[in-house]
Amino acid sequence: MGEVTIIGDRMAGKSYMLVALAEKLMRRGFKVLYVAADMNVARERLYNVAETADFDPRFKVYRGNGNEHVKDLRSDGAIYFSSARSNNRGLVVDTLILDDGVDSDLPAKYVYRATL
Repeated sequence: MGEVTIIGDRMAGKSYMLVALAEKLMRRGFKVLYVAADMNVARERLYNVAETADFDPRFKVYRGNGNEHVKDLRSDGAIYFSSARSNNRGLVVDTLILDDGVDSDLPAKYVYRATL
């Protein structure tokens, strides 16, 4: 298991870089869990990905009911968007992304953190 911590000034683009990484991993067939401090931030990141995914038949965007994610229909990869308070029980992922100081002991092959 590896871990990468990304440190930088506020509003420097750390979160957007992590979402871009999540998109690349999804296209390669990885299952990624992106966890933000609250669900509003997580949904905002989902909408960032959905802006391009909605126009590509390769991707399916799921919104609402606590099941916010984008799925790559070719590679079977996915990015799940969640908050630190959400219950992700039963979700198995390859990569965990913790944004803005979220801390967790969820198992994943790789952990990426964006910190202030």
